[in-house]
Amino acid sequence: MEQNSENNLSERLEQVKELVESLLKENEKHRLKAEQLEKENLILKENLKNQEIVKSKLYGILEKLEQL
Repeated sequence: MEQNSENNLSERLEQVKELVESLLKENEKHRLKAEQLEKENLILKENLKNQEIVKSKLYGILEKLEQL
């Protein structure tokens, strides 16, 4: 009976180990995805900033044209 109990504990330990490894892999996937999204977010912020600069310059050109 003691041997059976040890086998059960060993099996449970192996299951827990596999679960932890699986969770670590899943966590790494999510971490990499988060990094990718952060990079994309920075690119989009830069694009928005550039669009605002272009918009401002276009309004400046429009004002000069209206003065002609």
